[in-house]
Amino acid sequence: MSRGITGEIHKFTRKIAQRATVAQPVRSEVKGSRFVNLVDHSADLEQHTSDYAQQPWRHTLLDFYYAGGKVRRDNAVYVTGSGFVALTNTTTNFIEVDPGSGVVSTNIVGFTTLLIPLYTVVTSGGIMTAITDCRCFL
Repeated sequence: MSRGITGEIHKFTRKIAQRATVAQPVRSEVKGSRFVNLVDHSADLEQHTSDYAQQPWRHTLLDFYYAGGKVRRDNAVYVTGSGFVALTNTTTNFIEVDPGSGVVSTNIVGFTTLLIPLYTVVTSGGIMTAITDCRCFL
């Protein structure tokens, strides 16, 4: 499921690569007063989609595993290692990260103000039944 965004980026970069030739350079665009070449930034986009990516091959019953990532509050950057959160059964779990500490947590009420949403996970019968990627770092 986390492959959705990553897959779209890979499709996008493949399309750009297929269209790029010596005679026809990759299109770029002006953003504000800066000139942005989309291909130059594709690696940056890929990095952000891997921050806090779920690791479904490691999920066990009600343990949701995620890859490490980076978050920033003002001038401070926090690096979080890979880990997991224990989910509550028979409800929707909201997984989020605190940009002021890098701590990943879950609750069953909703996303918390000032924390960064990562996933919603619906559980039933002691297993995860639906996972929604809510990451939006761009």
